[in-house]
Amino acid sequence: MSRYATLVVLVCFALTGTPTFAQLNGTYTINNTGSGSADYTTFADAIAALVANGASADVIFEVKGIYEEDIAIPAYPQTATFDVSLHNVIFRGEGIVPEGAGQTTLDQTVVHRSPTSSVPKPLVIINGATNIRFEDMFLRGLYGPSTGTSSGLPTPNGPVVQVFGSAARITLDQVKTFGLNEGLLINQGSVDQVTVRNSVLFGQ
Repeated sequence: MSRYATLVVLVCFALTGTPTFAQLNGTYTINNTGSGSADYTTFADAIAALVANGASADVIFEVKGIYEEDIAIPAYPQTATFDVSLHNVIFRGEGIVPEGAGQTTLDQTVVHRSPTSSVPKPLVIINGATNIRFEDMFLRGLYGPSTGTSSGLPTPNGPVVQVFGSAARITLDQVKTFGLNEGLLINQGSVDQVTVRNSVLFGQ
């Protein structure tokens, strides 16, 4: 192989080598309605992108639609530009009606338990993640419409939201929860700063 050919091969390798991924920063859409733009169609896809790429500043997931999935948020990478006293990863719905435990037509963003969930676990698990906010949505620890009933419950049923591990700076703002067990369960230990604002947490 000539010296020229070798140089071309090396340059091509440099240009097509292992790709780099940009950290998330800004506003993205979680939208399963089939109408309008959608960066992701499930919470799971959005969280996978967050964990794979990390966050460099505020990350806002604008959530549109009704979902039937369990949500698990582990620790995710934060760059040097991510200021833990300022920046957050925000899951922002389109609004709820805070009065009453039941779902109404005015609850625009609702998360039901996954129809495949049959073990005692939370609807939302925040395990070691920091700077997480849920806003303007109904977190409902019941099965959704795909099971043939809007009131069915997993047996046994877990809390709606559980925070544990080294999770810190977790906020529920304008959130409604409903389930047979705790609306919010915070495990003792290294959890730090869980804030609830303008929210109604229904549980037993």
